Amino acid sequence: ESYVIGAVVGGVNDYRISCSQLREGPGELCIVHPGEVHDAVPEGDGYSYRMIYPKPSLLQNIVEMATGRRANAPQFNGPVIKDELIAARFLRAHEALEAGAEPLGVDEALTSVLLDMID
Repeated sequence: ESYVIGAVVGGVNDYRISCSQLREGPGELCIVHPGEVHDAVPEGDGYSYRMIYPKPSLLQNIVEMATGRRANAPQFNGPVIKDELIAARFLRAHEALEAGAEPLGVDEALTSVLLDMID
């Protein structure tokens, strides 16, 4: 089981998590916690997105390293995070990862944005 964390690049994603109907477009991030049942349906002509699938243990380690304290698997600030700056940072980090950029820089960028998303 892993988290599903991503941003829509174009179009609109209508999706359901458990019993909640949600909508995500550009400038927003979606979060699905491990074990949450979900589905997605494109609105109109479809959508494109960038996703990562981190394991709970990885995110737990990130929080522990940032705080210096033991932590449980983190919870995020909702299934949809409406923050264009955080979404843009996530997309830049994802694009750098995909382009094969220097690994330490990519790790730092993803770690920073994930910490800003965690509740």
